[in-house]
Amino acid sequence: MPNPYTPGNPANPDCFEGRIKILEKVRENIENAREQKRNGGVLVCGHRGVGKSSLIEKAVSLVRTDRTGNQTNALVACRRLSRTTSDQEIYQILIEEMKGQVLERRSIIERMGRAVNRINALKAFEIGIDLEKENNDRNLSPYMQWKTMMFGLQNADYVLIALDDADYLSPEALS
Repeated sequence: MPNPYTPGNPANPDCFEGRIKILEKVRENIENAREQKRNGGVLVCGHRGVGKSSLIEKAVSLVRTDRTGNQTNALVACRRLSRTTSDQEIYQILIEEMKGQVLERRSIIERMGRAVNRINALKAFEIGIDLEKENNDRNLSPYMQWKTMMFGLQNADYVLIALDDADYLSPEALS
């Protein structure tokens, strides 16, 4: 079998092996954040090729499905950075990711709704703004737009923000 681990190309979460202690720590932080409705940050650092991106992919898969394999109502914003990113840019990226997740979930619900009369487990995400309207809250900073979206978010059990190559964040964005 070919080696599934290639630097710069994260392994499929189904092929993720080893790193049991760090994976349990990530899982514990995710569970605590969800149960306590609080932030639960994890910073993973290491040399190139040690599996940081694969760990992020595994964490994302853990959040998207519960222990029984059912899809969760988690909103996941996952982005790989490739250049220096300011605090304003990172909020704009997160806004785009959130809007994309909300629209994607709506689309899934609509498609499933046409096929099935009732859906109980999967709910559409709502963020309290009109996504069809271009440049909502143009007068607000990206941070305030993000904050408005987060406070208006409905039907999400929790939110995971996964940034790969976060070393590209400017000092302001990192804080």
